[in-house]
Amino acid sequence: MKGQTQAVTAVMITGIVMGGIGTAYLWGVPMLEKRQVEQEVTTTEEDVLNLREEIESVSQRGSGASSSVSIDADTITVNNEDEYIQITNQLDQSAEQGFTWSLLDGQGYQNLSWTTGVAAIEGEDTPGVVAFRSVAGEDSSEITYRVEFRNLCSESSGEVSKVDIESDGQTRASGSTEITFTNDGEEVSNTVIPDGACEGRTTRTSTQIGIQLG
Repeated sequence: MKGQTQAVTAVMITGIVMGGIGTAYLWGVPMLEKRQVEQEVTTTEEDVLNLREEIESVSQRGSGASSSVSIDADTITVNNEDEYIQITNQLDQSAEQGFTWSLLDGQGYQNLSWTTGVAAIEGEDTPGVVAFRSVAGEDSSEITYRVEFRNLCSESSGEVSKVDIESDGQTRASGSTEITFTNDGEEVSNTVIPDGACEGRTTRTSTQIGIQLG
């Protein structure tokens, strides 16, 4: 009888241990996947923030300055018309829905590709921003980031400055991509700002940044 009790106890313990392993496996796989997706998002955001910082740094270092940033993404696009770099990733998990753009980095919503206004204000707004939005599906989602710069008005001088970005070659890439950008010098022109702090005819200084996807 004592031997039977020990055998039954051993079977019960074994069942509890195996059940625990099974539960850990069933719950652990989604958790590992979630952490992996979160790490992918974090890595992409760090790369995109670094991209904006490096472009701004190159724009300030004078003609001929150059740098590069490597980003691994599903799609990387340079929009020459609206002058932004867009990075898009498909995720294997549903994310919070956000059809509208929000700022990940930078200050002020004036004069962006998805807003109104002809110029941002120096001291109140940043020269460039990193914006993002997400589109959620049932089991997946798409997160898009934009790095862009805009007209920045100096209220004291009435002058406008801008970092102009434009692709020197292909405008689309995918996978691990090295984005190289070079300061091609400044262009000074007269422009008309219809309203705001720099209303009227003013001087616009554009720092030309050539983008290469490789």
